Amino acid sequence: MDWDDQPLQGRLAERVTMSFDASAASSALGADVIASILGPDAPGAVSAGLCEVLRRLDVRSTMVVLEVGTGAGFSTAVLARLVGRAGWVITVEPVPQLAGCADAMLADRLDGNVVELRLADACGAPEHGPFDRIVGWYPMRVVPRAWCAQLHPKGSIVVPLAPAPLAAAGLLIHISVGEKGVPRVREVFEACLPPREAPGRVRGAPPQWGVDVLDYDESARPWWLSSAWMRTPDGYQAGRGLLHCLIRNREHVAGPLGADESVADFRAWLLATGAEGITTCGTEPWGIGWSDPEGVAVVDSSCGARSLAAGSPRAIEVLTGWVQDWRDAGRPGAAQLGARLVEVHDGWRLQAALA
Repeated sequence: MDWDDQPLQGRLAERVTMSFDASAASSALGADVIASILGPDAPGAVSAGLCEVLRRLDVRSTMVVLEVGTGAGFSTAVLARLVGRAGWVITVEPVPQLAGCADAMLADRLDGNVVELRLADACGAPEHGPFDRIVGWYPMRVVPRAWCAQLHPKGSIVVPLAPAPLAAAGLLIHISVGEKGVPRVREVFEACLPPREAPGRVRGAPPQWGVDVLDYDESARPWWLSSAWMRTPDGYQAGRGLLHCLIRNREHVAGPLGADESVADFRAWLLATGAEGITTCGTEPWGIGWSDPEGVAVVDSSCGARSLAAGSPRAIEVLTGWVQDWRDAGRPGAAQLGARLVEVHDGWRLQAALA
């Protein structure tokens, strides 16, 4: 029986006796190779972001990989090429609106590699484990216990994990799991993640969790805000008013970051401070900054030298002050944060602090 005909469970039993092909390791993968797999439809930032994630995962031939967040299938296609015909990629899409987005992408690019597409929740696929690698593309509140239980003892996980209870606030965490199933942080890093939407689709779907107020503009694009002060009845009403003002009266403001300063580093530092009033905002691209019931100002994630603001000018003043505090601290980023995983009832949450 060849690999094309062998059931998945048979592959799982046999893969542990097969040697890995070091030449196929994702740690040596270049953006040019990823681009050649994905073709001209892939956005330019996809290749660089995937390289950063896959370099940590070190996906190799014959591995079995769980992917949570199929999306448009860019990452799935690359994973399938890396594991080869002797490996397996189980890909789960927990967002109903995105189910099926990857069908055309994968049909054109798999060359016989086997990928199972499913609409399921983010708890994985225990019937297909254990997995050598698990990668999640959606920011999550915790590392689920189910993931750790489904991981091979020598496996690893990469997932965006939020150190603060805010939407779109995930930092990429490289995790290994010890003998007792307890995860530990190997590295915190930043990368531009591949979009979940297929080319040509309207982008900007709100995050799965953490959104406190949501509204739509005249083009039916969703706009949202996430901040702790909005989580009371009065705060919610004030947040709705602020979002309405942002949609209709927003201004693009130069700064406060310089053109050569990293918005990703500033974002990681700000999340670790836990400062009062931290706010995330979207549609596309999202931003991070400060708000209160009177005003909001967020740094544009696609261009740190530009901010989005509405309402009271104090919002820009506070954001500018935070940027200066970050500069005074030496412009630290994700790599300079101290991070550990703290056990909670449904998994492990990230606790990040300034080193």
